[in-house]
This record gives sequence, C-alpha cells and structure tokens, in this order.
Amino acid sequence: MEATDGSVDALAFAKSYLPNATLIWIGGERNGQHRLDAFHHVEAEDRTLFVLSTAIEGVLVPDVVSFYPHIPYDTTFANARPPRSDLFGVFAWVERVHSPMTTEVRFTKGGSTQQAVVREAHALIVEWDTPWPSQASRPGPEALLIEGTWQPTVSSFLAATGDDLRRGYWDYYDGGDKSDDWAVGSFREAVSFTEKVAMVEAVLAGRDLSDFAYGCLAAGPVEDLISDELLDYVTAHPDRLARWVPLLQRTYWHAEPAPIRQRLKQLLG
Repeated sequence: MEATDGSVDALAFAKSYLPNATLIWIGGERNGQHRLDAFHHVEAEDRTLFVLSTAIEGVLVPDVVSFYPHIPYDTTFANARPPRSDLFGVFAWVERVHSPMTTEVRFTKGGSTQQAVVREAHALIVEWDTPWPSQASRPGPEALLIEGTWQPTVSSFLAATGDDLRRGYWDYYDGGDKSDDWAVGSFREAVSFTEKVAMVEAVLAGRDLSDFAYGCLAAGPVEDLISDELLDYVTAHPDRLARWVPLLQRTYWHAEPAPIRQRLKQLLG
C-alpha cells in the first residue's frame, strides 16, 4: 500500500473491524478537517471499504468505517442504510477499470471533466459536503490513459475500451476465464441504444468467436436490441447488413410486434 497522509492509520482502523480481511488501498483524499480513504476488500469480490478520518488537534484520527459510499459527518448516522438525502457528508464514487495498462481515467460529470488515478484496477472520485447523490449525477468514464495515450471508453458507464470488452467477452466464452463475467454482464446495464450497438460491434471486430459465443451474443444482447431503431440502423449501410444479418438470423423474434416481424422477414428472407 502506498503510504500517504492518514492512509496507514485508516488501514489499521479498518483492520480492527475486519482482522482477517485483505484490504488494498485504492485512494484517498483530504478536505479540511476530514479525509476519506477507500480500500478494496479482496474476499468480498468487488466491495469497497471506506474510512472517514477527522482532524483532532491537528492529527487525523480514523472515525468511521463503512461499506456505504456516503458517510455523513454526523457519526450518529454514519452507518445507517441509505438513502440519507438530508444528511451531508462525503461520497466516494469507485469505478472498476478493465484496461490492465490504464494509469488514469477521465470522467465527465455535470458538464465538467475530472481525472482520477488508477490503483489496483480502481479509480476513485470523492465528493465533499454533499447529500446522497442521485444516479443521474454519477460520473461517466470517458477515456482511459493507456501507455501515454487517451483512448475512448466503449460506453459512458464502463471503464473499458472496445478492445477490453472484446477480449473479456472472448475470454469468458472461448477462453474459459469466468472472471471476465463483467464483459457479459455489461450488456444488461441500462445504456443507450447507440452504446449497446457499439458494444456489440466491438465484440464482433476482433478474432472470430466460437459458434457458441456468437450464438450467445445473438440470443442475448442482439435479441434485446430488436426494434425499428435497430432495423433502421442495420439497413442504412451495406456493411452493417453484412455484420448484423447473420446475428439476426440466430435470434428469436417471433414474439415481436407484427410490423417488426414483417420487416425481419423481408430482411432475412
């Protein structure tokens, strides 16, 4: 763990609550009389443990440990379950980063851009003096700094490039690495049509998928996309027809509304 102002004491404080846990420091920040440190709890998969420290006579003293990302300054309510929209405190956004060589993440939030350092495959953005934020205020990863070059993410909610998504999807189905389930689960996130299409095309852009993986892509993400919007997109350019028609041929669309079924019959023959 990198030793910084207060993080060593915060780790000891967290370990006093979870003595057998493996905790890895992923970042911290100080604001006036308070400091927040975040630790990845290895045994709890992707959970994060937060420690809020308060300055007493100039010395930072760990005060609260919590799995919740929002810690009110009033410690009476510090470990209460959310939402706590009327209580002000510190909120920590923690993003898992799926590009192994990434050193920084660029986020967009509220019309502005912020950057965060990546440690142990996580990036941390801290909001001070805030109530529990709404989901709409969540920072969206925009680009990853990889070997000195900013590379765009494949979606506004996933800290991964198109190459990362393709590699993870291939590894999960064809490489046997089930730890890359994030690449499959990401398609179930609430993302826009444009992002979902871009994610499907990112998976298609690399090495050939096995018949099983290709069928899973068709029967999952592509089936979920079937709509007039998708058919308009597919038929707009010949190169899209070549990519999408074989996928649509593997989908089940007989429960779709009659107008869409008719369009598919005309498209697929």
